[in-house]
Order: sequence, then C-alpha cells, then structure tokens
Amino acid sequence: ILLSHGYYSVISPEGAAAIEGRIKAGQRATPELIESCAQNLKMTAQDNLKFGYIDRVVQEPPLGARPWHFDFFRNLRQEVIRATDEVVVSTHKMPIFKGLALSRLRKPDALELEYTREMMAGLLLRPAPWPARVLLIGLGAGSLAKFVHRQLPDACTTVVEIASEVHGVARQYFRLPDEDARLRVVIGDGADFVLQDDSRWDLIAVDGFDRHARAGALASQAFYAACRRRLAADGLLAVNMFGERRGFKTQLQRLNKAFDGRVLALPPCPSGNVVAFATAGEVVEVPAELLHERATALEAGTGLKLGPSLKRLKKSGLLAEGVLRF
Repeated sequence: ILLSHGYYSVISPEGAAAIEGRIKAGQRATPELIESCAQNLKMTAQDNLKFGYIDRVVQEPPLGARPWHFDFFRNLRQEVIRATDEVVVSTHKMPIFKGLALSRLRKPDALELEYTREMMAGLLLRPAPWPARVLLIGLGAGSLAKFVHRQLPDACTTVVEIASEVHGVARQYFRLPDEDARLRVVIGDGADFVLQDDSRWDLIAVDGFDRHARAGALASQAFYAACRRRLAADGLLAVNMFGERRGFKTQLQRLNKAFDGRVLALPPCPSGNVVAFATAGEVVEVPAELLHERATALEAGTGLKLGPSLKRLKKSGLLAEGVLRF
C-alpha cells in the first residue's frame, strides 16, 4: 500500500537529473530538468498502482494528514491490518496468526475498533429484529454503515455526512455499498437534518467531530432534544464521546437533561472513547444472563464482539443487581 501523496522510486528526481544532465560535483541540476525526470520516473502513487508495484492507494486529506484527522488514521490502521493479513495468509507457517488473518479477511465488514463495536451495543438492549430504521450521523470510513447494511438485513439505514469527499473516499477505498432500498446517504449537516426531519428512528448513532475533535452542534442541548423527538417508542440514541476531553462532562449533562436522566454511559474504552445510550420510551431492563446470551449469539452470527465491553460493564458496578436498567 502507498499513501496518495507518497511516491516510490529507486532514485530521486534530483539524482536522476544529476545523471541525465551529467552534473559535476558542486553543481546543481535545473528545476526544469528535475521536474522532467520526476515525470519520467513515473513515481506517484497512481503510477505505482498502474504498473502493479503496489496493490492499493490509501487516500490522504487534500493538504496531508494532521493529528486531528481521526478518520484518516482509523482508515490507515484498517488498511495496514488488511495488508498484513494478506501477507500472513500467503505464508506456510504461523498457523495461529494465519487463522486470525483469515477470519478478518472473510469478514471485511467486522468492526475492528472497540468503540465502533460499542456503538452497536444497543443490539444487546433490545430484542431482535430491532432496529428496523437506523440513522447514522457521520460516515467516516463507513464501518457502521457497512455493518448494519450487511449484518442486519431487516434494517434500513440513512447516513448523514457533512463532507462529500468523505463519502467519495468511503465508496472508492473502503467498500461502502452502493445506495439501494436499504441504504441512503445524505450529504448535509447532521444537526440540521435531525432538527428538520420528521421521521422516527429505532437507532440514532452519532459519531461526528470537526478537525479539532469537537462535536459542535452535535453536542448541543437543542440537538439532543431533537434526537429525543425523533426516536421511536423503543428507540435508542447512541453517542460517541471523548471521555478525556474537557467538554465531556458538559456533554453528558446535556444528554441527561434531554432524556430526563435515562442515560447509560458505558465505561471508557482503552482508547478513551465513551459511548452513551439514551432513551425516552420503553424502559431498558435486561438481566445480565440475557446480555451474555445476546452477546454470544451476535458474535456467532455477525462477528460483533462485545464480551470485553460486558466485562468492563460488570466491573463498573452497573450490573450490581444483576440487571441493566435505565
């Protein structure tokens, strides 16, 4: 794999220009000659892909990756894992690692990051075939959209993504399915969509941030109130928060206010993410045994691994009475 702004060549354009122009020690090649050599070397990512030197190009942000480009680094991690798995599968040794690699390659839509898996933990809180209608605010690499579309055949999903280029990257490089009767992508502001839309949703999952890792309007009191109005009777709101950020407590307070305290904040993931669920309709009341039964069935049927999340939940004391209730 190669980053879209990267290049690969056995010699630099400057070195090629020095040979081509027979440059002597202490002299420099002209910029025009260097540029000509760079073009002739065919060294860009797309050139290398065309000639078969690499298998895939990982799209970078237009001006290069910055520390706050979380979606890019998440996508890069997935690509590196996928490329490593393909190498491991081609070997004749390391049977344990080969088995792990095969399992990931056979399920390319599996949720690799723990917080994305916990965004789907509502499947433990409501009986199947819930949910029928899903609203995703924020597309990213499309991991949640792909999971719902392919693993929950009874669900229809609408994704709202503010950046059209994110949608393009998800389709071109991360196998986001084409839109159909069960998948719709809306390019627009997620907060405005919820405020203006009059649909009812079984699950609203919010995972949207700006380049400074701020949720902005997606963490406002008005937005949470609008989400409450848009939920069906058994609806759940799932929100990804950064537990280590300064505004985390304020965000959680707003969520509690909008839903009259009927909020469950899961224990922090190792990454620091905190996924919170909220409801205003039917009470969530699930015995611990049923949580484990549903988790086992989900892992067997879809590959969704929520066992570690349940262990943290039990350790936090939220299952002290043997029932999860909010």
